Amino acid sequence: MDALKSWRLDGLVAHFYQTQCGIVGISSGQMVEEFFSTRHLTKESNATNIVLIPKSSNLESFKSFSPICLCNVH
Repeated sequence: MDALKSWRLDGLVAHFYQTQCGIVGISSGQMVEEFFSTRHLTKESNATNIVLIPKSSNLESFKSFSPICLCNVH
């Protein structure tokens, strides 16, 4: 895969995963192992923020916004 292309909806390009695996890979792996041993996810694992981005300067209703979800990734 091209290092500057994104294959996931989170928008992170392959280059991020290729270069940061040594940093985020260990904690991500530990979280997965903990889930399979305890069958429990921490509350923070599902934390998200919903943000409304205005589509134009004429904001008359919710249809004037594009919602995006900012997920907390460990």
